[in-house]
Amino acid sequence: MLHPYEKKLYDIVELYNDIVILTAETRFNIRNLENHIGNRFIDFGIAEQTMVGAGAGLSKMGKLPIMHALASFLTMRPYEFIRTDFGIPSLRGIFMGSFNGFMSTGNGPTHQAIEDISLMNNVPNMKIYSSSSMRETEYFLDNIDEVDSPYYVRYNNSNWDADIPRNFQFGKIDKLLEGDELIVISHSNCFEQCYIAASSIADNHNKFISLINCPSIKPLDKSILDEIDKFSTAIIVEDHFKIGSLFSYISDMVYEYKISTKIKAKNLNQSFFKPLAYDSVLKYEKFDSVSLEKLFLKELK
Repeated sequence: MLHPYEKKLYDIVELYNDIVILTAETRFNIRNLENHIGNRFIDFGIAEQTMVGAGAGLSKMGKLPIMHALASFLTMRPYEFIRTDFGIPSLRGIFMGSFNGFMSTGNGPTHQAIEDISLMNNVPNMKIYSSSSMRETEYFLDNIDEVDSPYYVRYNNSNWDADIPRNFQFGKIDKLLEGDELIVISHSNCFEQCYIAASSIADNHNKFISLINCPSIKPLDKSILDEIDKFSTAIIVEDHFKIGSLFSYISDMVYEYKISTKIKAKNLNQSFFKPLAYDSVLKYEKFDSVSLEKLFLKELK
């Protein structure tokens, strides 16, 4: 029985002869796949640099490597290899980073990938996709033809949106809620909590927030500036350090295009988060839906 993510990988491996699945001993979501695809699955053990170097060689041979590891180790241990071997020549390759942001839960700072977007943003030709659910992760793989350079993907396997209509468009923002008093922008693990909070405010307070999902962080869909320009205040919520975050990226663009909207951040600033189970860390760091609802209501008042 294949995990949904495994099934998606299996389907695209069957469809495209050039795809190779690589991992640095991260098998929690692909443990059954090797038995189905044989030598197109390679486990390098705890050797992220070796995996990325081999991935670059495979890419030069016309293959498309999808490389798996915990996001903190995938982005930091082989960073020079990613920058030099993939970034400078703009080789095709997908870096699938799991346990990103709050998803590292009980693990301490060594495992907390909360600077990953900043690091990958500085790699030449690197593009960044930050999924908020398994549906979004699968959507990225469904559009693998769009991969024409190195791509860093924040893997997410949440099913929070299984019954919610989504309007995925590759490289575009996704507006889930329409409002006229405040705009909230998020991505990755935090988006689910923002959706719950904004929906509760609409149901219980009759106030409506415009809620934007931003999976494509680099390149950024510039139509987001048109959405921001409609409001006096925008709040950007993300489980990442402040420096190099989506907040930083948007703030620079708002300044460059002379947009008067005040941009506020709800992120980790420069602090690691307390190692706790996922739901507990959200509450402790005030990124759970109840805490975010209070934050949004304060701004609305």
